[in-house]
Amino acid sequence: MRRRTKVGLSAFMLFCHVAAEVIIVEEKAWASLPCPHPVRGGIWSRVVDGKEVNILTAGGDGDIKHMKDPHKRYSLHADKSLYIIRVTTSDSGRYFCNGEAVELMVIPPGTAVREAEEGTRVTLTCPPDDGPQTKTWSTAHTGAITGQQGFHVSPADQTLTITCVEMNHSGLYNCDGKPAVYLHVTKGKTTTCKPKTSVTTDTTTTKKKGRNKNKTTTSRRQETRTSAASTPEGGDTMRDSPPGLVLGTVFFPCFLIIIIIAGVVYFFLKTKA
Repeated sequence: MRRRTKVGLSAFMLFCHVAAEVIIVEEKAWASLPCPHPVRGGIWSRVVDGKEVNILTAGGDGDIKHMKDPHKRYSLHADKSLYIIRVTTSDSGRYFCNGEAVELMVIPPGTAVREAEEGTRVTLTCPPDDGPQTKTWSTAHTGAITGQQGFHVSPADQTLTITCVEMNHSGLYNCDGKPAVYLHVTKGKTTTCKPKTSVTTDTTTTKKKGRNKNKTTTSRRQETRTSAASTPEGGDTMRDSPPGLVLGTVFFPCFLIIIIIAGVVYFFLKTKA
C-alpha cells in the first residue's frame, strides 16, 4: 500500500523552508519518491544519524551510486524519482532531491492510516481480536498511554481519542502491543491547543477575587457603621461629629448670651429715659 500526502516541513538543509511530500508505504513493498524539481545531473541524499548521506547522482551515461547497494534496491526513474524496492522500517526518514525534502514513512503491513488536521479531534480504533476487553494504547515515543492530558481511552469500546491533535502526535499507535493505526497529522489553521484547565483556573481565580472584593467592601461598611454607632470615652464625641454640628454647639451659647446682655442694656436705658 502506498499513500501520498502534502505537509509543510521545516528543512534546514540549504537553510530554507520547503514543502515536502510524505510517502507512506507498507513494509516489503516498493516506494517511489518523486523529485520536486528534477534537473539534469540531480542528486538524491538522505539523513542518517543526523548527517546527510548521498545515495545517487543522475548522470548522462548512467547513474552514479554513492553508497553500497548489494541488493540493488535503489534506482532512478526517467523523471528522476527515487525507486526503492523491498522497503523496511529502517528506510523511513527524510530524503532530498537537489536539496528539496521528501518524507518516507514505512509502516507494518495491514496497518490502518488515519489523517488528521492539526488542532482537530481524532478517534483511533483498535482492530478486533480475541484479546482482553481492556486495551492498552502505546506509541514508541510516549510508551503506554495512561491518563496523559489530551488523551482519552473509552471504557466502552476501547477507542483512543486525542482531543486536540498536534504535529508531534504523528506516528504509529499500538493497541495491546500490536500495530493498530498510523496517524499522519497535517498542518492546519489552528496551530496551538489550549488546555481546558487554564480556562477553569482563570475562572476560579476571577471568582475568588470577586468574593474577596465583596468581603472587603462589606468589612469596610461594617467598620463605618460601628464607628458611627459607638461613642468614645472622655467626651470626645465632637471629634467624630460633622463640622456643622460642631460649629452649632460652640456658637449657639455665645449668641444666646449676647441677646441677653443686649436685652438688659436696652431695658436699663429705657428705664433712665
